[in-house]
Amino acid sequence: MSTEAQLQHLYQQLTQVFDPEGATTLMELVSPFARDQLATKADTVALRSEMADLRTEMADLRGDLRREMADLRGGLQTEMAELQGSLHADLAAFKHELTRSLASWMFVSQGVLVGVVGLIVGLS
Repeated sequence: MSTEAQLQHLYQQLTQVFDPEGATTLMELVSPFARDQLATKADTVALRSEMADLRTEMADLRGDLRREMADLRGGLQTEMAELQGSLHADLAAFKHELTRSLASWMFVSQGVLVGVVGLIVGLS
């Protein structure tokens, strides 16, 4: 890290190239920092390698996810087809039972009606 004396020396040199306002502006733009905070070419190469690894891993995960979604979709379609078949069978059985019950009620009601009419005719 630069010392205050080094920064003052740099400012004096900048005032020889720029006017004092320009030197001050440049000094404000160039903030002091530690050299160990700078990224080296090796750092950027390592970072690019890590990013490439992450891209590969993400592509693998995306493929896995697509396969799992396709499996789930296929399983859901199969289950829906089975439920549809079961529903059709249940509806057919219900329709048959309802038709049979309706026919029975019709016969019973006709018998009751004939009985009531016979009773009325017999009483008159």
